[in-house]
Amino acid sequence: MAKTSTYRTECKKCKSPVFYYPAKLLVEYKTAKETPDDMRKRIVDCTCTGESDTGKHTLSYTFPDEFKKIE
Repeated sequence: MAKTSTYRTECKKCKSPVFYYPAKLLVEYKTAKETPDDMRKRIVDCTCTGESDTGKHTLSYTFPDEFKKIE
């Protein structure tokens, strides 16, 4: 089984960490072979951890432009 990559950015509202774990869907295995999953541009909705504020925020982010890979 392949290792899952982890990406991180900051919440646009409260600057708390936001994590994203891209994973291929079953239908993507047959159709998207030419572009690696880590490089495909898409808009993702992620929820921050809420560490810097009283609540969590779910916002849209552009992957991979707004994220950095965590080693």
